[in-house]
Amino acid sequence: MEGAEHRAEEAADRLGRFLSDASHELRTPLAAVSAGSERLIREPLEDEERDRVLVQLVRETRRAARLVDDLLLVSRLGELTVETAPRSLRTLLQDAADRVAPRRDAPVVSVSGGDAVVAVDAGRIEQVLANLIANAGAAGAGRVHRHAVPDGDEVEVRVSDDGPGIPVASREAVFDRLVRLDRSRSAGGAGLGLPIARGLLVAHGGSLRCVDAEEGDLPGAVLLVRLPRLPEAPARRPNRDERHALALA
Repeated sequence: MEGAEHRAEEAADRLGRFLSDASHELRTPLAAVSAGSERLIREPLEDEERDRVLVQLVRETRRAARLVDDLLLVSRLGELTVETAPRSLRTLLQDAADRVAPRRDAPVVSVSGGDAVVAVDAGRIEQVLANLIANAGAAGAGRVHRHAVPDGDEVEVRVSDDGPGIPVASREAVFDRLVRLDRSRSAGGAGLGLPIARGLLVAHGGSLRCVDAEEGDLPGAVLLVRLPRLPEAPARRPNRDERHALALA
């Protein structure tokens, strides 16, 4: 009974801190929207200045909407189920790199390693990989390195950057909600990207952690993604009719 009460108190405390931090994060874009709206109403603005204020309103509104979406997603990660289908890991990585490329100050991304087939919700995994690439780019030039784990039942994706890295003592803290050790790494985000990425990977039977750099990685932070690998289908021998058609050809 005492243990259950203590756990309930800790959970309530964590929830209170989370709601307080979330409210603080939402306050910034909402304050900008409020200030911009009041300025449009009260001040006679020139066309150029009016357009600038309107663009800022749209930007801050989208920022608030993204934050709300992320808060809703991170709150239900524990119950999240995903619908999966076989996909090429090479295609997923390239699609994620293409998703980040149009952004301002997008990182220089290189993709290397062999291909593999994974059973995933393609949209969710592209979201994870694009987020990791964007975070790497916030600290410098990002590079994605991919290779299959030798035992054959998993694949790895290593995302490394040339930034200052993440201290060993903080490598788990970066996966806590609303934690930002370095604003340069979060590109102004709310500190939800990595917790969401880990939660989505866990829902796929995978994992995400921060590891030491190895040969081939850039010298900054290295985030390691693991996903279950689908076995390759055995080659099918042609039947008699197919062999006959091949012989005639």
